[in-house]
Amino acid sequence: MPPHHPGRTRTAAPDLATEFGRVLPLDSSLWAHPRTGELPAELLEDLTAATAEELLARLDYTRTRVRAFIQDPPMVATLHSAKEAAQSLQDGDTIMVDDAAHLSPTLRQSADVLCERLGIQSESCAVKLSLSPNGGGVFPHFDQYDSLQIQLQGTKTWQVSATPAVANPVDAYASGVSPSPSLSGYAEAEQLRPPALDEVVLVPGRFLTVPRGTWHQTAAGAFSASAIIRFAPPPWVNLLQPENHEAARTQARWRAPAYGAWGAGAALQAAADEAHRLLAASSGRAGHVHPAVPEPLQRLLNESLTS
Repeated sequence: MPPHHPGRTRTAAPDLATEFGRVLPLDSSLWAHPRTGELPAELLEDLTAATAEELLARLDYTRTRVRAFIQDPPMVATLHSAKEAAQSLQDGDTIMVDDAAHLSPTLRQSADVLCERLGIQSESCAVKLSLSPNGGGVFPHFDQYDSLQIQLQGTKTWQVSATPAVANPVDAYASGVSPSPSLSGYAEAEQLRPPALDEVVLVPGRFLTVPRGTWHQTAAGAFSASAIIRFAPPPWVNLLQPENHEAARTQARWRAPAYGAWGAGAALQAAADEAHRLLAASSGRAGHVHPAVPEPLQRLLNESLTS
């Protein structure tokens, strides 16, 4: 039985999650490289029918972070009201809403179901909203999380690398900015320069998966609205060896997100196998299972480590 997340309302057969399951491999291979697909447009009518002004007016600016991505010079500014957000959009900035779950119960519910199928906690998923005016977009960068980008209104042109440039980053990075000391510890200088990028055009109903560490930038054609489901499970090092974090984070496998660790069935077993391999190769610590590990995974690990 999939894990239950208190506080979340569940209903039968969420259509959006079902549609994603038809066209995407809902396991860790999902994030091997960017993928595109199409959804029935009517599944997100609560967002596709609203204007930018209506969406901005429905936000609670005291409870969710709303940011403007300014392209020239590249910078990010926090917005505090619908008036500020509307002006920023008019000035050509892209608006990012970090928690837009209340704007679309369908999308939040679908995010929860996708989290369950990927074997991660509901808290590791966030529903976001991106609004861009004609020509607006975001500068070249890569993120420290995986995301599912769903075009709701207008057209957005993506420039995206064919594969992640940095394996399992735990730090985000924008082109031309000095990298953090943490990122410098595991990313080469060449990886911090955008490579040749492929073009992907999203129209309403189309979606794109963007794995962590994948270079990308965007530009909108006319007004563009897109929904984002962000997947950010903790890396294996946080679960298995948090006391060894600085040393372990320089190794890509330890930085990998712990997909499956809160799952069941095959997803949980795959997570247990990976955790066992990491512990067995970690300088004599193979017999140690940290209390942060979820109980079902602890049980499988203890069985494998004592057999």
